[in-house]
Amino acid sequence: MARDHRRSWLQRRRKRAKTLKRLQQRYEKSRREERTLLVEKLRRVAPWLTEEHLQAKARAK
Repeated sequence: MARDHRRSWLQRRRKRAKTLKRLQQRYEKSRREERTLLVEKLRRVAPWLTEEHLQAKARAK
């Protein structure tokens, strides 16, 4: 039986959303020095995720 590719795609999308939410919460709670460290780490892992992106999401909450 063939695997349903849509399910795995959805799971990846949900996981990405959860991860982003968790990162934003960490960004909000962290102090300024830790924030720059967090942003530097993110730049290596996900270059598309900028600091402005995190700030915008944090404000919208």
